[in-house]
Formats: sequence, structure tokens, C-alpha cells
Amino acid sequence: MFVNVQSGSKVSDSVAAVLDHLRGNGSTAQPLENTPVTVTIRAKDKAMNKAISVVEIAKREFGASKLTQKTAISYYTPKPKETDTDPLKKTRKKKEEVEGTTGKKATSAKVPSISITLTLTQIKQT
Repeated sequence: MFVNVQSGSKVSDSVAAVLDHLRGNGSTAQPLENTPVTVTIRAKDKAMNKAISVVEIAKREFGASKLTQKTAISYYTPKPKETDTDPLKKTRKKKEEVEGTTGKKATSAKVPSISITLTLTQIKQT
């Protein structure tokens, strides 16, 4: 299961979704007997701090000793958005790019993202 944390989402809603899945309340399909229960919390850019808060609160409420955590941080280049609707301006812009008359360097800012996977470690009692 994936929980995507965004800057506008509430921490309490995300924590509830994570805890419900780990406890088995939020899933409609029954997990296989030997399959571990996992949930991945993902966030981009400014929502990364919120995702870390969600994970820490979920670990505290569920019990950190019962969970294993794997964290991955990566960077990606977002696709540029074309917001101008003037077709002539687009044509001029393409012509400038071809001719190299803009005089500006193409910059592509890399955006950070985080992916935190929590796995429920089930200890068999004998």
C-alpha cells in the first residue's frame, strides 16, 4: 500500500491510513500467510518533512520494535509546464531555441523526494 503525503494533506489522516493498514483494518484483500505487511509513505519536495512526521507518529503509536524501516531519498527533474496559450509566442520561442538567440542557459532544478517503507515484523510465538 502507498500513502502519498502532500503539502495540503493532514498528518492525522495519513497516520490513520498507515495504522489502519498495519493493523489490517484498511485492507479489503487478505494478505498471504507468509507475506509481510508493508506500507510505503511517499512525498516530494516541501511535503518531505510532513512524511517524516507521519512515519515517526505511526511508529510511536504502533510500536517501533514491531516495525522495520527502509528510507530512500532521490531526486527527479520535473517536466516543464507549458502555460502560455499564445501560439505565436510558442513559435518564436522554438525559433529562438533552434537559432540559439535566447542567451539563457537551460536550467533544470532537481526536486527531492522521499520514500519510507514500514514493514511489520511478525514474531512467531512458539
